[in-house]
Amino acid sequence: MVKAAISGSKKGRKVFLGAQLRHIRAEAGVTQAAFAEALGLSPSYLSQLEHDQRPVSAAVLMRLSTAFNISLDRLTVDDTDRVATELQHALAEPLYEEPALEPRVLQHLSQTAPELARAFLKSHQLNRRYEERLQALDASFDAAAPAPSPANVLPYDEVRDYFHDRDNYVDALDRAGERLSSQERLHGPDVFDNLKRYISNRHGYEVVQRLPAQSSNAIYEIDPTRRTVHLNSSLSPHTLTFQLAAIIGLWEETEAIDDLVERAGFQTREAEEVCRLALANYYAGALILPYGVFSSMARTLRHDIEQLQHHFSISFEQACHRLSNLQRPGAPGVPFFFVRVDRAGNITKRHSATKLQFARFGGGCPLWNVHEAFTVPGRIFVQIAETPDGLRYLSVARSIVKRAGRFDGFDRHYGVALGCELEHAKSMIYADGMDLGQPRSVVPIGVSCRICERPACPQRAFPPIGQTVVTDTARRGVVPYRLKTPSNAGEPRRSLRSRDQYNAQGRK
Repeated sequence: MVKAAISGSKKGRKVFLGAQLRHIRAEAGVTQAAFAEALGLSPSYLSQLEHDQRPVSAAVLMRLSTAFNISLDRLTVDDTDRVATELQHALAEPLYEEPALEPRVLQHLSQTAPELARAFLKSHQLNRRYEERLQALDASFDAAAPAPSPANVLPYDEVRDYFHDRDNYVDALDRAGERLSSQERLHGPDVFDNLKRYISNRHGYEVVQRLPAQSSNAIYEIDPTRRTVHLNSSLSPHTLTFQLAAIIGLWEETEAIDDLVERAGFQTREAEEVCRLALANYYAGALILPYGVFSSMARTLRHDIEQLQHHFSISFEQACHRLSNLQRPGAPGVPFFFVRVDRAGNITKRHSATKLQFARFGGGCPLWNVHEAFTVPGRIFVQIAETPDGLRYLSVARSIVKRAGRFDGFDRHYGVALGCELEHAKSMIYADGMDLGQPRSVVPIGVSCRICERPACPQRAFPPIGQTVVTDTARRGVVPYRLKTPSNAGEPRRSLRSRDQYNAQGRK
C-alpha cells in the first residue's frame, strides 16, 4: 500500500501533509518529540513538516506506515485531488461571482488546510440543498400543496461520501463475510441453495419464492410470525441470492454495523438507516464473493468481467462492483473506478480508488463511453480516456437492464463503467491488442462542462465558469462561441472498441 500511495501522487508534485501528521500524532497521544523519534526525525524537522514548510518524502511516508500502522492510501496524498476537484466544481457555481481560483491554488489549499476545504464543501452542499428546497417551496405555494419538510443534507449523498472516503472497502465486514463463507462453504455454484439452507438451520426461517401482489414491488418480505422469508420470484437469481446474503448481514452483523454507523457521525437519522442497508449490502458481496477467492480468480482471468460472471454465477454489475472493493491493506487489487448512470445521465452509483473524479452536481462528460453504452445494448465498449490533469484510463462500459419481471412493469436501464489508470491496464484482458505506450486515439474527457477548460470540445453544453466567451459572426463552429484563453487540450477523438471488433480481429 505504501508503494501504491507513493506512486499514486503526480510525478514531480510535492506532498504536504502537515494537518494529517498533527492529526495522527494527536490520535496516538504522543508528544512531538516522541513522534519525531518514532519517525527517525529531529523535532525541528518534524515541526517543519507539520507546518507545511517542507514536503513529506517517501522515506517518511514508509516510516509513518510502519510505526503507526497507517494505510497511506487513506491519507490525502490521493484524497487531495478529489477535494481540489470538488472545490473547483463548487466554486464554478454562479453563486460565486469572483474569478475562479486556479487549480494549483485549490490543490495547495486541499493539502495544507484539508479541514477548511471540507468545511467549505459541506457548507456549499448545504447551501445547494436549501436552494433546492426553496425552489420546491415556491412550487408548492404555486400549486397550493404542502411544503416539503426541511433537512440539512440528502441521506444518500452522506452515505455515498462515507464509502467513497474509505475507498469503498470496509475491513470488518469484508473479513466477517469471508470468514462465514469459508466456515459454512457458502460460496460457489450452489450459493443460493447454500444460503437458504444456512438461514433455515441457523435462524429457523424458511425461504419461499412467490410472485408478489400486483401492487407490490417488494424484493423480499420477512414474516417473523410464520418465520418465513418471501422472495419475489420474478426477479433474477443473482438479485435473490444477493438479497439473502444481505439479510444474513442484517441479522448477524448488527453490532458491527451499528458501531460503524455510530462512528460515521451522520447528520440525519435517515442517513444512518440508509447506511445500515448499504453496509448489509457490502457484507452480502463479501459473503457470496469472498475476498481471497474472488481477487485470485479476477487476477487469473485478467479481470474478464463476463468470465467472472459465469464462474461465480453473478451479474455483470455485481462483478464490476466487487472488483471496485478490492483494496484490502496488505493485499490490494487493481485500483478501479466504478460508476453506474441512468439514461438521463444521473449517477446512481459511484466509486473511485483512482484519481478519476465524478460530477457531484449536474451532468457528466458525454464523451465518456459509459454514455455511449446505451447506443448498443449489451455491447462492451473499451475506451482510452484522458482527464484534464493528463492521466489516462482504460474504461470498460456496457449497458444493463434490470427487468421488472412482468409485462406491465417498468424495466430499469443503466450504463456501467469499470476502469483503471493506464499503468494497470495490462492486467485487464480488454487492453489486449492496444498500444498502451502510444495509443492511436485518446478521448479527452472532463468532470463536467462547468469546470472543463477544453476549448475545442464539440459536445460542450455551456462554457466553463471564469472563461471569457468570444463570438464571431463571420465564422460559426459546432459550438457557437470560443474561449478567449484556450488550454492545451486538443480536439476529442473517439476511441471505442466493441466485443464484435475483438472477435473480428481474433483477439478473444
